[in-house]
Amino acid sequence: KYILLSITAIILSVLSYKCLLLITHTVCSAIPQAKTNSNYKYTSLWLFIFATILITIFSYCSPLYPFQTWVDPNCFFTVGKSILDGIVPYRDLYEQKGPLLYFMHTFASLISYRTFIGVYLLEIFAAWAFLSISYKLINLFNKNKHSLFITIICGIVIYSSPCFVSGDSAEEFCLPLIAYA
Repeated sequence: KYILLSITAIILSVLSYKCLLLITHTVCSAIPQAKTNSNYKYTSLWLFIFATILITIFSYCSPLYPFQTWVDPNCFFTVGKSILDGIVPYRDLYEQKGPLLYFMHTFASLISYRTFIGVYLLEIFAAWAFLSISYKLINLFNKNKHSLFITIICGIVIYSSPCFVSGDSAEEFCLPLIAYA
């Protein structure tokens, strides 16, 4: 029973990872400005480094903090780990968020079952996607060398706001989708 469940969780995690890569590729190639900018690869690398710095400083899931003090991430992570243990959400264990958030935490618990390192990596990916989309949007309206600086300021303001004070919120993972919309 547990072997079949573990194999299913691994297959679903790999498929969700592939879907996230496909979504990221689609989002990054959807705005025409990115195709004409030859320096975008270096800008994307800088945005990834900046996203890592932002999440490391502002999220309690980062290795800088000894434990996550907010209730919601602990509940999400508990449900995610419980899925790996064979517990069915909404039948055996109830929390009010949606299944996508739980399966993201299931994937994160495959990376690290006892710590929030997996969630930390997912947060970096979401922050990088948001900053990349924001940079492309800012660059559409402001075609000068200050677009990266404006994106950095935007990232600092958003990730240091009270909404993201502890990290690992549902809104944080929705932010790239909202920016794209």
